[in-house]
Amino acid sequence: MPDFLPIGENRLLKRLRDDDRSVVLQHLKSFNMVQGAVLHRPMQEVDYVYFPLSGMISLLAVMKTGDQIETAIVGREGVVGGSIGSFNSLSFGQATVQLPGTALRMAAEPFQELFHASPRF
Repeated sequence: MPDFLPIGENRLLKRLRDDDRSVVLQHLKSFNMVQGAVLHRPMQEVDYVYFPLSGMISLLAVMKTGDQIETAIVGREGVVGGSIGSFNSLSFGQATVQLPGTALRMAAEPFQELFHASPRF
């Protein structure tokens, strides 16, 4: 892992307390987001949680017909897949990279462990 990760570019990571930040840093890896890439598929296991640094991720509801409706967008202010901390490990919808950029990602298991171990997180 690089000595420096630009966590300050993601507003959620920037707001972490020092003790939580030190744990999170052990698990973050840089990820290049390519436009059109599907990060999570509906009702599929979430493998990674993404903290965008730049670019934008669309959260989509996918209908039985295959039609997609954008329900939210996430940029450097948020996280994609974070609901696995308090819910099950399945994605509710589809997460697709709308604008290319960079994110930091964390595997689902350590994210869930930290979520349950740290009330502040």
